[in-house]
Amino acid sequence: MDFAALNQSGAGSGGWHKHFANILKHAMYDGAIKVFEDETGGAQRTEIVVPEGKVIVIKDFEKLPTLSQYKRIEVYSPDDEFLDALEIFPEDRMSGSSLLRVFYGRFPIGVGSGDLGMIIASKLTGSVMEPRHVGTSSVDDEVVTAIKKMLARKSV
Repeated sequence: MDFAALNQSGAGSGGWHKHFANILKHAMYDGAIKVFEDETGGAQRTEIVVPEGKVIVIKDFEKLPTLSQYKRIEVYSPDDEFLDALEIFPEDRMSGSSLLRVFYGRFPIGVGSGDLGMIIASKLTGSVMEPRHVGTSSVDDEVVTAIKKMLARKSV
């Protein structure tokens, strides 16, 4: 995918919010957790709504649909204003199940693996997910703590 078009539409300031994965795949807990995907099933957007706002976990293509990877975690206020974001970089770009490193700016804050969107949703909402949704997925507590701190901020 050519990310230049997204950058021009404001991806640096929350442009991923309008990510092209728009086919609803799952909706759980009265719509608090929604998973959208594109036509190929490679790109994915997981939206998690909590009382403090909304968290969106983006999975997108590298060069081919078979090489989709998690890219970004965006945090929004209850008024849908972009607050902040975390960047996600896979340790191995050739494997879909590699270790994922989560950064805040230039600083690493933790790691995760598996279905990052669903495991973050589980931890933020306190919901017990079915094993088929989270499987062996994991995320460091520091990543969830960073997201909660972003949600606690008031947008300017």
